[in-house]
Amino acid sequence: MDVRRVQITGGSSFMVTLPKPWAEKVGLKKNDRVVVDQRPDGSILLTPMDLAGTRAGDRKVIDCDGIDDPEMLFRVLLGCYISGYETIEMASKGKLSWEHSATANRFTDAAIGVEIYEESEGRILIKDFIDPTEMQLQKTLGRMKVIAGNMLSNALLAADGKGQFIDRDDEIDRLNWLIARQTCMTMINPSHPALMASEPQLAQEIYAVSRSIERIGDHTCKIHRILSYMTEREKAGIRDRAEELGGEILALFNRSMDSWKAGSLPEANACIEASAVLADRCHSLLPVGSPGMNALVNSMVRICEYCGDISEHTMNASISARREN
Repeated sequence: MDVRRVQITGGSSFMVTLPKPWAEKVGLKKNDRVVVDQRPDGSILLTPMDLAGTRAGDRKVIDCDGIDDPEMLFRVLLGCYISGYETIEMASKGKLSWEHSATANRFTDAAIGVEIYEESEGRILIKDFIDPTEMQLQKTLGRMKVIAGNMLSNALLAADGKGQFIDRDDEIDRLNWLIARQTCMTMINPSHPALMASEPQLAQEIYAVSRSIERIGDHTCKIHRILSYMTEREKAGIRDRAEELGGEILALFNRSMDSWKAGSLPEANACIEASAVLADRCHSLLPVGSPGMNALVNSMVRICEYCGDISEHTMNASISARREN
């Protein structure tokens, strides 16, 4: 650690000299500009202008000659996206196959903010065009909460003929990938606008919450499928209890997300305890035995547990914020 004294010049300007080894390492010269980023915890981040905003925006080249499996290629593209690369180049020494092109198009349809902006026989360039200031982490998380809550609300109603279930799990996945991407960007470059006045630790907690919501979406779809395959006789035996528990699970999910938004330690703690109690009630009130019923109970219990996880992350984020203050 290098400790330096603050000096005052001109009667009003504060000045601190920069370490010479660091300045030489990054290539600073007289009259070069540096970016001074004031952090929420009171510290500042100093970045040479030539490096500002570039550490999270590199190019990644994928050698497609060694990737014949479209699913593997899709996962590689998704990994590049989440890792924060702004430009992804798919390259071949010869000619890219139609499977390569089709996978590139499927990827750009699935991921938020990326498009193919250059294409030739041996190369496809995919670029990120999203403005991080328009897709802030907390707002994206809020949208995930609304979608997952609507799906959870409709799952039991649709199975009982009272509404139509709309599977929006793909939307939740896309938003979760976006949060993962922006979180990774903040780890690489704390001055990146994706951080949007949040500390890196908060960004990690937001991503953890988004992962829980993504899992809740998966289990909600599973619950709908299970109930859809049940006969009317099977559903009649559990309808009242399933609706009761489903309503309580939805209330618990909304409560856990409300405690996240408020940053309330007591409410988050209460949600953690309530999630354990409700999970036990799911085991005790619903009959088990058939594979379908076992899977239904398991998914309900898992959603309760994910609500508890959300509240644990609420406590972590709240305690961290209090330490900074």
